[in-house]
Amino acid sequence: MRGLRLWTLLLFAVGCGRVSFDSDDSVPTAGGAGGVGSSLAGRPPANDGGRSAHGGRRGDDLGVTAATGGRGRNDGENGGSNADAGHDFAGDTGTAGAPENSAGAAGTPETIGGAGGYLAGNGGNAGNGGNAGNGGNAGNGGNAGNGGNVRVLSGSARSECSLLSGQVKCWGAGYYGTLGNETYGNKGDQPNQLGPLLKPVNVGTGLVVDAISTSNHSCAILASGALKCWGWNNSGELGSDDTITRGALPGQMGDALKFVNLGVGRRALQVSTSGGQHTCVLLDDHSVKCWGANSQGQLGYDDTLARGGAPGDMAKLGTVALGQPALAVYTSVSRSCAILNDASLKCWGLNDQGQLGYGDTQSRGKASGDMAALSTVSLGLGRTVKQLAMGWLFSCALLDDQSVKCWGRGYEGQLASGSPDAIGDQPGEMGDALKKVNLGARPAVALTAGNNHACALLDNGDVKCWGSAQNGQLGNGDATPWLYIGDSPNELGENLKPVALGTGRTATAIVSGEQSTCAVLEDHISVKCWGNGFDGELGNGATSIIGDDAGEMGDALPTVPLE
Repeated sequence: MRGLRLWTLLLFAVGCGRVSFDSDDSVPTAGGAGGVGSSLAGRPPANDGGRSAHGGRRGDDLGVTAATGGRGRNDGENGGSNADAGHDFAGDTGTAGAPENSAGAAGTPETIGGAGGYLAGNGGNAGNGGNAGNGGNAGNGGNAGNGGNVRVLSGSARSECSLLSGQVKCWGAGYYGTLGNETYGNKGDQPNQLGPLLKPVNVGTGLVVDAISTSNHSCAILASGALKCWGWNNSGELGSDDTITRGALPGQMGDALKFVNLGVGRRALQVSTSGGQHTCVLLDDHSVKCWGANSQGQLGYDDTLARGGAPGDMAKLGTVALGQPALAVYTSVSRSCAILNDASLKCWGLNDQGQLGYGDTQSRGKASGDMAALSTVSLGLGRTVKQLAMGWLFSCALLDDQSVKCWGRGYEGQLASGSPDAIGDQPGEMGDALKKVNLGARPAVALTAGNNHACALLDNGDVKCWGSAQNGQLGNGDATPWLYIGDSPNELGENLKPVALGTGRTATAIVSGEQSTCAVLEDHISVKCWGNGFDGELGNGATSIIGDDAGEMGDALPTVPLE
């Protein structure tokens, strides 16, 4: 723990964490994105959570955890009904399902009807979370389709969205139309604004939402695989071929809200809006497209030209050159990452703190040849990536052995390295040299990251958080000013106590906002949030900080009224 440090806090929004607990019989859902924003990551049930048995490479072989806001689809021949990866590649026995920004349901597209789901998020575990496939909570025999379970929980800087029964409800900051309610103003910061009084987002007549990713703007994947976006649009991040912000004025939502042009015949599997002013989508052919702001090369097109804000931009938008098919895509402030078919990781965009993980501070994606020369992030000999959680200037990866490694800015303890130093900005710091986060005796099954904090969901349903605690986002009940956990020795391992969620309560998924964290509990219905509630993002009818004082957590922590 360290004392006062002077630094400039950049306020931003990214992230989208989602949680998917179940899916209807017919359509897969999506996972969430985290990072400056959030992710909903979920844990598997006792049987390890619906690793894919049909269609899709077995989750144990390529267990990618859900990214941000995506829907799992089986575009291949097989059903992929319970997967970590919920869809097949055409022709090849399938590859691990594409994680999603929110929570995806593994399973086939509407025409075949798959069962299954991803635990979402920047932090979600694709299919891991036990919500995927038969045997989880999704699809056959779980909580699928008929029980009001939280299928997706997506968080951003200062707002949250939930997906229940194909409908999206959003609360928190409403400055830019992010809530999609055709009014300016926040929701959840005063009593009696949530529950049945909070109206679902109108995405169009008869349209059902499969996945949601939210930040300063929000994007929803529909049951058909089509995409609609609303909120802030200064850089074309809505993909509407203009820069008109939508969602805060009457007549902008519903049937008036444009579909994003994804290309002829293309459907969205996953979307990530966590970058704040750019959006990336994983398509059904496992290619990636990105649009919006591009000053740091975060779109991955070897230039700094913004896209999506001028007529014709989306129709001519190309795919990001990644060298192989992608399984998940993630965004944060001015950078993007993708998990590839071999479960390796590539990142591009801003790199001033080593956040790309290449052992230098050179940004990538801005100049001709950058993407063709882009290497994979080295996380250790033989190690592969299941899930990524992207914070403001740092990232954490959940690896195939259920260990966690973090790199980038470490000043606030967010790398859990026992030091405030950045990691990944100098040669020799990545690969086997990069230490695993010490979480104690239990392995991690999902991650989420906010502005300067991160949390892990453990295999027993416990949640452990580290990094900046200045606004209660770690839920540790400590009001020490400028408290950081993870920047000094002896703060982690068994010394890092689980977040108190209530007597007998455990988590099945987690998602972070800028300075807040939410968990979906073991009943797959209850959601609890803690941290900075300035804009109502905690959903408790107040604007106070929760989690920085004794007596605020555990049984005293209220649930968010979603229905």
